[in-house]
Amino acid sequence: MGSIHYRARAPLRLGLVGGGTDVDPYASQKGGAVFNTTINRYAYCTITPTQDHSMSVHSIDYGKYEAPLDKGPLPLDGNMDLIKAVANHFGITDGFNLFLQSEAPPGSGLGGSSTVIVSIIAATCEW
Repeated sequence: MGSIHYRARAPLRLGLVGGGTDVDPYASQKGGAVFNTTINRYAYCTITPTQDHSMSVHSIDYGKYEAPLDKGPLPLDGNMDLIKAVANHFGITDGFNLFLQSEAPPGSGLGGSSTVIVSIIAATCEW
């Protein structure tokens, strides 16, 4: 029997109008309005549970790999903290290997970081 994989994808977004008006200090001073749409490019997350309770995170786009991770709560130390924060929020204590990849390069302005988080949350909910 093969390994079980939990997979999810989330669409990247394209900001059409108002980008940046929804964050401080501009939003607090003048209000903000943003119009976004999604495109047919995605961020992907695959979670594979492990039998030995080991934890690892692989970010293909950033060329980063972090393992072994201590069993829950994961330390927020400046290395892939958004990913660890999601695992901590959901109280994940079972072992897993987590793989991330996006169809847009980091820094492209297509909402990659938030889209990756959505894909992690979706895969976690499947698990």
